[in-house]
Amino acid sequence: MQPSPQRSRLHHAMAGGMAVAVMVLVEAALRWPAVLHGSDVRADPTLPQATLLLGLPLGLVLGLVHRRVALAALFLLALTLGDPVLASVGVVVIAAIAVELAWRRPLVGAMPFFVLLGACVLLRTPAAPRDNPVAPDIVVVVLDTVSARSTSLHGNVLPTTPNLQALAAEGTSYRHALAAAPWTVPSHAALFTGRLPQDLGCHHEHPQLDPGPPTTAELLGAAGYRTGAFIANPWVGDFNGLTRGFGHVESGWERARAARAFTLLSLVPSRPSKGGAGLVAASLDWLDESGDQPSMLFLNLLEAHSPFHQAADADRFGVVDPLSVSERTHRVQHGGLSAVPDYPRPGELDAARTLYAGAVHASDALLATLRAGLEERGRWNDTVLVVTSDHGEAFGEHGFHGHMVGLYQESLHVPLVLRVPGQGPAEVTGPVSLSRLHPTLLRIAGVADPDAGLPLPLSGPAEDLPVISEQLRPVQVLSDFEREGGASHLGELDARAVRVVQGTLALSLQVPADGGPERWRLYDLAADPTETHDLWPQRTELDEATQVRVGELVAVAEGRAARFEASSAVAAGPQVEGDLRAQLEALGYLGGD
Repeated sequence: MQPSPQRSRLHHAMAGGMAVAVMVLVEAALRWPAVLHGSDVRADPTLPQATLLLGLPLGLVLGLVHRRVALAALFLLALTLGDPVLASVGVVVIAAIAVELAWRRPLVGAMPFFVLLGACVLLRTPAAPRDNPVAPDIVVVVLDTVSARSTSLHGNVLPTTPNLQALAAEGTSYRHALAAAPWTVPSHAALFTGRLPQDLGCHHEHPQLDPGPPTTAELLGAAGYRTGAFIANPWVGDFNGLTRGFGHVESGWERARAARAFTLLSLVPSRPSKGGAGLVAASLDWLDESGDQPSMLFLNLLEAHSPFHQAADADRFGVVDPLSVSERTHRVQHGGLSAVPDYPRPGELDAARTLYAGAVHASDALLATLRAGLEERGRWNDTVLVVTSDHGEAFGEHGFHGHMVGLYQESLHVPLVLRVPGQGPAEVTGPVSLSRLHPTLLRIAGVADPDAGLPLPLSGPAEDLPVISEQLRPVQVLSDFEREGGASHLGELDARAVRVVQGTLALSLQVPADGGPERWRLYDLAADPTETHDLWPQRTELDEATQVRVGELVAVAEGRAARFEASSAVAAGPQVEGDLRAQLEALGYLGGD
């Protein structure tokens, strides 16, 4: 008795769906583990689930066309892409067709087996909640590329950081926190070790943290903490030593690579994203696994980094044509003004700043997600939370766009809020260095380290101490600009430089790479917060007390500048290849467009 046409079509559709299920399961068994190998990214079960949800309707439709169309399509895909795993899928396809021809009936009977196998792949075990914590959890969040002036916490007219403001109302807000360097690698190195870039040998000319002073993660790990880092910025990783001491490391670009392990997902056009939401979710899942053991969690979120239009709802403050503004600004930041000869058009700088403000808001929104997750898990009352940034962003001030060079407020002044359970709100108005966060966290955790340095004050004005920031020759910026034919636009920023801030005075010393004369600058940040009026030529006309203070700052700057040549006499930096290089190029580094 022949089956009815309706039943035959149903069998054919089910055969098409089964073909897709076979492909997903083979990739989950073979390709997925290979892609995850060498990283700490965990096998997220939502990836094969999403692939099945995407592919099953397609397989069912193709099966309705003909019972072997779906099998043939997968085989053709395997041949076209030339992937070894897909080739194995092709072998499965050929075998399935051969069995079907020999058996003379659709392979529907095997469907229960594949359903059972799929359930085994997709099931996950829920994590146990934490009870009776013995020490506070420590969560450090770096909102990458968020300047202080871009936040409503520091007076921006746009409501960019409502969640950071709410956190500041519960903890200590540092009104004049300064990064140790104007870009990611040396700034993070100083944050993790309490040392300045030159003292570490980790700076513009050698973007690698070599073995040396212990990191915060190493010391806390030795004291019994679980340590985990979830990082969006590809410049922070194992390859250059910045994740030294973290027992678990996940990067956003590795998570994206894991998704590409499934062919059907890789064929779907990707939606621009900096990956922050996924990293926050993954970090909360990781915290769930700690039980009673205290944890140190580090989160680097890249939403505010150029290209700005890739952040969620980046045009929320009303930018016309955000894609064009973002792309033109991105090209100027990483190729110089010669990369876009008509930049800026009238009003374009204001549009770029507004678009950036939207990206800053996207970073701030992730703080709400993080806090809600900690509260839902009952961890908020036992968590020390730090929110800061590694550097700011320039929009033409002092002759530069973007970051990496320029020791000025727009590049160095960053937000810093420290929330410690049981301590009320406070404000520290004097300048402090982010490098002091390392000894602060050790003290809060009760970890002794006599070499860690001076911790941050938790209330009142900061001590009257000099705060030092440094820049060696920005070889990456130079190579990018030379590639674009615009090296001349870097001008005096092609130099080694040191900046010393004490009280309201900011003194900088630049040593040009071409051997030209040293350049000194002096600003009164109270009267001139944007550093537009250089007081150095009139320094002898200042009152006597200020002249004495300037002399002290000069001595500090000369002492740091005397180390420039020794600091740069180091081995070459890390090798950057493969997917990591592609991710850095997408951000405008390493010769990327």
